[in-house]
Amino acid sequence: MIPAWLRRTLAWAFWLGYFGFAVLVLVLRYSVLPNIESYRGDIERGISSAVGLNVTISRIDTDWHGLRPHLSLHGFKVHDAAARPVLTFDTVETDLGWSSLLRWRLHLHRLEVHAPELTIRRDKGGRIFIAGLQVNTEASGTDFSDWLLSQKNIAVRDATIRWEDEQRGAPPLELRQLNFVLTNNGSRHRFGLTASPPAELAARIDIRGDFRGRDIDRPELWKGEMYAELDYADLAVWRAWVDYPLDLPQGAGGMRLWLGFNDKKLRSLTADIALRDVKLRLARNLAMLELEHFNGRIAGRLPDAGFEVSTKRLTLATKDGIALSPTDFSLRWNPAQGKQSANGAATANGLDLDVLAKLAGYLPLDAGTRRMLEDHAPRGRVFDLRLGWKGDADILTAFSVNARFEALGRRALGYYPGFDGLYGRIDGTEKGGTVEVSGRNAIIELPTV
Repeated sequence: MIPAWLRRTLAWAFWLGYFGFAVLVLVLRYSVLPNIESYRGDIERGISSAVGLNVTISRIDTDWHGLRPHLSLHGFKVHDAAARPVLTFDTVETDLGWSSLLRWRLHLHRLEVHAPELTIRRDKGGRIFIAGLQVNTEASGTDFSDWLLSQKNIAVRDATIRWEDEQRGAPPLELRQLNFVLTNNGSRHRFGLTASPPAELAARIDIRGDFRGRDIDRPELWKGEMYAELDYADLAVWRAWVDYPLDLPQGAGGMRLWLGFNDKKLRSLTADIALRDVKLRLARNLAMLELEHFNGRIAGRLPDAGFEVSTKRLTLATKDGIALSPTDFSLRWNPAQGKQSANGAATANGLDLDVLAKLAGYLPLDAGTRRMLEDHAPRGRVFDLRLGWKGDADILTAFSVNARFEALGRRALGYYPGFDGLYGRIDGTEKGGTVEVSGRNAIIELPTV
């Protein structure tokens, strides 16, 4: 039971805080805000100190949003070290946060910028300029970044961003109707961005993110997810501004991406892809792969060791008649760690070995794998594959396999027999199992007999 004296003390503290806050609101409402122009210099200095740049304001209008003071800052200008205005906003809307009194630092519940126009330029030497102001890429700039991430809500409405890349010699790229929203809640930071590039380049861009972290100087402690959606893009035209990891002279379509980050690394990726009329070369010494269409979902995970990759309803068709029916496939591999041996697993709803053998000529395979495929010439179809193993490729300590096959075949080579037209099922482990085989006009070659 709470003592009577403590209850009285808490009651007095509550009413004192309540009336103190009420008096503060009344002073702001009837004394400070109506005479806000006389405090304009103090506000300019407070914002300048917070963002680390000299800021001037032409006019301030005031209002209230609920119990929060609302300021409309007109003629908002950011100046460089030579006192030249390098960035101008017609109007900046702000709702002041009461936590500024506790932090003794400017804190905003909401910051909203309307219709800014901004030019970002990279010169031939690689230096970046924003609105004519050079960005020091070697400086951390953490004071401003930390302040930005401590504000509750930040929004940019109907912006126009122009990117000029003199180093690449690319034409200017302009993004219109750009809207950006950043919501910060302690260590959680969520953002959304939409923008419209020129119609001949792509449809509207939609990017969202959800990250957790506190110290901008410790990116290895941050983690989060990003999502990007693009209904249409001419991938070949974007080469003027983007470097692809492969040769992609032609292609168009849409995609959705889910990305997972942790410890400064990309840890997971899922991509829904719908591309058409694609030309790509996966390595310099390979032929150009020409695709009529390429559709499906591709996913991958990169933990600290090993990897996982999978596809869902992946289909493609090449110009020269190679067609892959909808394929669900997964592969997982973990390297040896301590006393645990290397292990892996693979599944597939269906694999057409003839199609895969033809596509191998376009894939960056090592010489040994390519030679093995050419020598053995596998063919046929495998369904409902379930495969698991432990150990290295040379020495397997355990394995399991379950699959059925149709028209299975391979070329005879050395002591290894060849066969064609085999149908059946296999279910077994390193300890034993069963194989059911039937033949329809089957052929078996025994080179040593």
